[in-house]
Amino acid sequence: SEILRRRMIHSRFLGSLLTVGTGGSTGLEGPIVSIGGAVGSALGRWMEMNERHKKLLVGYGAAGAVAGIFNAPLTGLIFSLEIIIGEWTYLTILPTIIAAVSATEISRFIMGNKIAFYQEIAGFSITSLLACFVLGALTGVISILFARSLQLWEKIFSKISETFWIRAATGGLTVGALGFFMPEVLSEGYEVTQSFLTNTLRPELGFVLLFVLIKFLACGITLGSGGIGGVFAPSLVIGSGVGLAFGMFLHLLPLDGVAEDAAFALAGMAGMVAGVMHGP
Repeated sequence: SEILRRRMIHSRFLGSLLTVGTGGSTGLEGPIVSIGGAVGSALGRWMEMNERHKKLLVGYGAAGAVAGIFNAPLTGLIFSLEIIIGEWTYLTILPTIIAAVSATEISRFIMGNKIAFYQEIAGFSITSLLACFVLGALTGVISILFARSLQLWEKIFSKISETFWIRAATGGLTVGALGFFMPEVLSEGYEVTQSFLTNTLRPELGFVLLFVLIKFLACGITLGSGGIGGVFAPSLVIGSGVGLAFGMFLHLLPLDGVAEDAAFALAGMAGMVAGVMHGP
């Protein structure tokens, strides 16, 4: 694979901060993972490693980035081995664990031991487990539509103007209008996701469906118009909304033993991320 350039470390970092900081409907995780990978790539070039070892260093850097963001070393480990490195051997697992744990401890020292998403689940019945198969298929379809919509918005904005600033201004105004109508769709949206997981917001089904639709559009417009960010955070947020709406719909049916809506929100997050990232 192509070795990441050094300037990516600076450009993607500043660009993602500007995009998310101004309300762009995307996340910082993608650029930070790219930055972590770029650091590993630069280290590999400096040490004059071969292509395979450079790729492994990219994976180690990405594992540390993900683990540090979410305060979850296991998340960084699995993400890197599944998505980037693609190998589950003792030669790849041990260094990835070291990178993920080291990044997590540094993050905890600076930011404190905070949990990104918190939820208590009493348990799942057989009915709820069977329903998760349906939810998995649903999030799989939505993840395909989400990926294709990103490509569609890029084509649309490329036809609007060849000038970057015109595309960015058009996208920014459009996302701003959507945010004026529903502020929850701006930036990462983790606050809304956490409220879905803890039942603190207690929205109506119509609001959740509308939120998913507008977040879907806002993310595509943000990235399609030239904003810098990742799809990991939007996938989590959209997945939580889809799962919550699915759980609320199940409770309208005459079914026994259905888990809480928030439990399906968590399952929806997993399904959406797996579909978008192509890594269960």
